[in-house]
Amino acid sequence: MSFAPPPPSARPRVRSAAVRAVTLVTALALLAPTAGCRQQSATDADAAQTPQASPVPKTDARLTVANNNGRYHFEGTVADEATRRGLLRSLRSVYGGDAEGTVAIDPNTRPAPWTKRLGELLLAFRIPGGMLELRGDHIELSGAVPDESRTLLLAKARELYPGLALTGLFEGADADHALPDANDGAELVAFLNQIPISFQADSGLVSPGSLDGLSRVARAIKGAAEGLRLQVGVRPERSDMPDYDRRIAFQRANSVKVQLAIRGVSPGRLDAVVLDDVATDEAARLEFAVATTTATIDAGPVTPPRQGTPPTP
Repeated sequence: MSFAPPPPSARPRVRSAAVRAVTLVTALALLAPTAGCRQQSATDADAAQTPQASPVPKTDARLTVANNNGRYHFEGTVADEATRRGLLRSLRSVYGGDAEGTVAIDPNTRPAPWTKRLGELLLAFRIPGGMLELRGDHIELSGAVPDESRTLLLAKARELYPGLALTGLFEGADADHALPDANDGAELVAFLNQIPISFQADSGLVSPGSLDGLSRVARAIKGAAEGLRLQVGVRPERSDMPDYDRRIAFQRANSVKVQLAIRGVSPGRLDAVVLDDVATDEAARLEFAVATTTATIDAGPVTPPRQGTPPTP
């Protein structure tokens, strides 16, 4: 039995179907890279629209002003052009053509907390041989500065910047030179407890703005009778972790003792203690008293606990 070949009219239809199949496969292959490109372009576009985080400032703004016999040289660094212009305006308005220097711009600089009333501080700083350095939350006075000028400038700095640390020659330049009777412990304690001392939040460290106050405390203690010993007490804050609160309170009392020792007070004259827990508005307050017996607790390492966990033993 033999098979007859297909009629000629059927052959073109078979070839046409094969050609169409090949063409479709080729078209799909050509479209695949194009689709990938579109997808990549969409991804790039989404990435471009995503806001980028601003860099975190890493350095403190600073300004140094030196008085060289009536000629003022300044140098500083701030975060932006607007702040730079403001500083230059303050310097020129107070010192005029007697001031010269440069102020650089660094976007990684933190905002300066002393720019708003700078002109008023500069007006008080007309001390030949003196130098002011404003850096972050510190203002430091150095150079050859008479006691009377130190006192007047300190009073102005306290008025203008009550939250900043006043260091260098500011320390110990008390605006009120009157000290309590050297042999009157009650008068000394009353004097000391009028000086405000604060602490950093959830920390045993003294706040920068209180360092000048500690210099005044040290000056008064050093002027008292040598045999007089004092109790340095801090009341704990109130939370659901009383043991942790007491350890922080002891670290604060001990921190004050260390700062006073740095300023020339013999550590043997001071007892760091934790006072009884009281109402919240009196917590974390530093209180001096005439010491009778030594009463301290083991400070130990204090690690701020995570929420919901007990304090470090």
